[in-house]
Amino acid sequence: MKKGMKIKRKHNLYKLRKSPLRIAIETVSFLAICGVLIFVGYSAGKPLLDYATGNMSLPPEATATEPFSTDMATTEVTPEATEPEPTSVPHPDPAVFANYTVITAADLKDADTLTAALDKAKADGVTTALVVMKDDDGLLLYKSTNASLQNLKMDAGTLTAKEISDSIVKAGLSPAALIHTLKDPVAPFVIQNSSYVTKDDVNWIDNTAAKNGKPWLNPQSVDARHYIAAIVGESAENGFKTIVIADAVYPAFASYDKALLPAEVTADTRYTALAQLYNNCREVADKAGAFLAVEVNAADIADTSGTAELLRGVPADTNPADTDATATTADTAADTTTAADATAPNGEPATLPADLAVALIIDTKHNLDTLALISGAKLAFPKAEFLPVVDVSDMSAEKGKTVREAAY
Repeated sequence: MKKGMKIKRKHNLYKLRKSPLRIAIETVSFLAICGVLIFVGYSAGKPLLDYATGNMSLPPEATATEPFSTDMATTEVTPEATEPEPTSVPHPDPAVFANYTVITAADLKDADTLTAALDKAKADGVTTALVVMKDDDGLLLYKSTNASLQNLKMDAGTLTAKEISDSIVKAGLSPAALIHTLKDPVAPFVIQNSSYVTKDDVNWIDNTAAKNGKPWLNPQSVDARHYIAAIVGESAENGFKTIVIADAVYPAFASYDKALLPAEVTADTRYTALAQLYNNCREVADKAGAFLAVEVNAADIADTSGTAELLRGVPADTNPADTDATATTADTAADTTTAADATAPNGEPATLPADLAVALIIDTKHNLDTLALISGAKLAFPKAEFLPVVDVSDMSAEKGKTVREAAY
């Protein structure tokens, strides 16, 4: 951004000469004003000095730039005293997405439109309604009741998360939430320091402006991660006990982008920020008793690239011990792309829990071997929980049945 031009103003060259009496009066007045200013300055300045030296904190109403709070619980979620924390989170059926429908913005127009969509889904044999709570255009498709999110004015929906989940349950379906995370062209304009910035302090976009290039949220931004976690928390607190986060990826940077962006954005250890994003979301989901899964394309798992890059944060020592001298290909790939003691650039731990859940996207449109992909994923990450997501809408009934049997 260009700086504004500075205008140097000249002194008045035509001053009137003052009388001795006027000079005396002005001198006395000046000294009196100085006395008042010294008293007021001390009274106001001491608290500021105390704040600068750490002896005083600003009142709550003055903390306008505080980061997003991920503590979205309206009621305390307390697990049984004799059970560890993870057992308080109900795990969905692995086939939760065997028969599902996606509820989009068009279905969320109003209560009647949503009811009609759910009734049709129920009649078609659907068991799970996967609601897009935040789309990849950066909009919240529900009406937020969280103060931090409301202040951003990015919710485009008319129904609250509670109203949506209640309608799904009333229709006899299981509510699940889909939240797009980093592919977001809107939030970077609203949340400061949340996007990619070049070394020259210019906001990065994924194409030229002439070709409608857009910014993305940067997982290395604390505020960006807390923003996504706030949406997860609000969904979890309002009836969505199965939540899938999508687009937890870095953009496909061009070769010239790598020269423009800071080194940590393209470093081999950048996956640690993606792991932190998952962990931030999992923390609020666990607290609300919700099950969190991350969307990963099965085809990316072999080399832990693309949507599977964050899986490099799974500790290597969670892989099964080899029973013979030759390790499997999946073991070798996992061992060389993960680190048990990984830390993020900010020094925080950035390993993923070994029991993370993965919504495994099976790309059936390219004739991929469904069963082989699922087997390979389970072999590479044996302690992870996989929820296969297979779209058979373009298949014949017979082929779709075969694919589903292989997946579930």
